Amino acid sequence: MRRGWFLWALALLCISLAACGQGTQAAQTGGGASLPAGNGVGTADPLPEEGPGETAEAPEESAGDEAEPLSLDTLTVEAVVDWETAERMLTSLEDMSRWLKEALGEENCLVEEVAVTVNTAGGYTAQALAAGGVDVALLPAVDFIAWEEDAQALLVSGENPCETVAAVTLSRPELDDAFCQTLAAALTETEAGEQFLTACRPDAVFASASEEALQAVRDYAADLEAQEHGGAA
Repeated sequence: MRRGWFLWALALLCISLAACGQGTQAAQTGGGASLPAGNGVGTADPLPEEGPGETAEAPEESAGDEAEPLSLDTLTVEAVVDWETAERMLTSLEDMSRWLKEALGEENCLVEEVAVTVNTAGGYTAQALAAGGVDVALLPAVDFIAWEEDAQALLVSGENPCETVAAVTLSRPELDDAFCQTLAAALTETEAGEQFLTACRPDAVFASASEEALQAVRDYAADLEAQEHGGAA
């Protein structure tokens, strides 16, 4: 009887040991929940490295950056006036050159030397303007029209038709549209520019040259030519 009881106890002990062994093996082989890799504190993923062909973008230029100023070595200007005005202007040429230089500077155009001259013959000044011997001219509108293919009109004074034209030669490439716009603003929108125009034409009021104003001068010049030819016949 004791022998049977002993064998039954021994069998029960073997079964218990086998069950403990299976539980230990399950824990070792990942039967339970596993911890995340790493240190388990939620570290961020590393930032991607720049590839060999990727470079940082350069900062964009500010929209408020000022444009580069225009720059000229010299600028020659000739005003066509009557004899009386010419005598008066001869004593003011230095001041007129300074006024125009200051006016251009205020409009972001730097000129090292401005030279102003006067003439009493509009035809000669118009030819010089067309040939590039003069950069800028204030001359009678009729004289300008005769050579307008070689010059650009900026301002006019007088009406039906206009009497005076301020023009720029087309023979000098650097005196482009940007310069023409700057010169027009310098003459009409600055105090120094107004002083210059007043010295040339004391009672004149200048405005932007328009095709309508220039066409009126062309028509007027055509009428004068027709009258001359009719009188000669």
